[in-house]
Amino acid sequence: MDNIIVLDSIMGSGKTTFMLNYLNEVQARQNEESFNGLKQRFLYVTPTLAEVDRIAAYCPTLQFHDPEPIHGRKLWDLSRLIAEGRNICTTAAVGAGQWIKKTIEEVIAEARTENDR
Repeated sequence: MDNIIVLDSIMGSGKTTFMLNYLNEVQARQNEESFNGLKQRFLYVTPTLAEVDRIAAYCPTLQFHDPEPIHGRKLWDLSRLIAEGRNICTTAAVGAGQWIKKTIEEVIAEARTENDR
């Protein structure tokens, strides 16, 4: 079962600090333990580009990627990055709405099909 965790709370309540510490702890555990090649990957969506840079700087070992525009849209590169198993940090402006959930579900299904071959 794939787990998607959404962390939502009032501003100033410590969401970002909690998440950054959590992400770094998970990465440290993955580096220490054997996961049979399976690692947790993260899609971090934030409101501003400044936050994208802040997250990437605070978690350098996670090597976050921000989707690049292809034909003026970041959606296609987001799909590619998910399919490649990259950690992603991007803004909600990339496609605020249902497409993020739909894209993740489609890519997970596609990745399962590839793994079954």
